[in-house]
Amino acid sequence: MECVEDEESYATIIKEFMALVKKDIKIENIKSDLDFDNERAWISFEWKEQAYQWELKTENDWVDIELLKKLGRLIEKETVDTYFIYFNDGQTLTLLHTDQACHQTLNKWTEQKFSKLA
Repeated sequence: MECVEDEESYATIIKEFMALVKKDIKIENIKSDLDFDNERAWISFEWKEQAYQWELKTENDWVDIELLKKLGRLIEKETVDTYFIYFNDGQTLTLLHTDQACHQTLNKWTEQKFSKLA
């Protein structure tokens, strides 16, 4: 997925990622930085009174999907019956927050294209 353009890109991605979750899960104080010249990126946030800061891979303007996987693992602890699934065709990343029955039905219709994110 290609869309990292400035230092706030990852913060925006996390906010939109969290909008997929219907539960009241609050991730706060989201900050990100991206330095293309020095090939450095990071994201920080607070969740459940704990601070997180993760270094991210930089590969031109491609999103580091590991960020979404880590976030998915955190959120999965709070959403027992639901989880994130994704399909990545190399250029576009499709993310859904769903339950197992919907995931199975969707994969039946799409010939098993969606994988569990976390």
